[in-house]
Amino acid sequence: MKYYVYEHWRTDTDLCFYVGKGCGNRAYSMTKRWTNHKAVQKYLSDNGFAIEVRMVQTGLLRQCFASSASGRKSDEAPEPASQRPGRSRDALRL
Repeated sequence: MKYYVYEHWRTDTDLCFYVGKGCGNRAYSMTKRWTNHKAVQKYLSDNGFAIEVRMVQTGLLRQCFASSASGRKSDEAPEPASQRPGRSRDALRL
């Protein structure tokens, strides 16, 4: 099975607020998301905006996700982009 890395962007501010990995339709599915993601979804929807999905890398093998620079294993939940070192929380501001 092939995997990919994707980003979710706010169309009102043109800021990335989530980076994830997935396969199949995961990048476009807005269910089973963390609380802040759901809040951004609702805010955008209520104000006539949407989430833009941008593919970063496609055609990856699962082994590519065996470990990361943060030491997180591939089956652990990703850290929200806004909470990673050097990231701004501006993307989550409503």
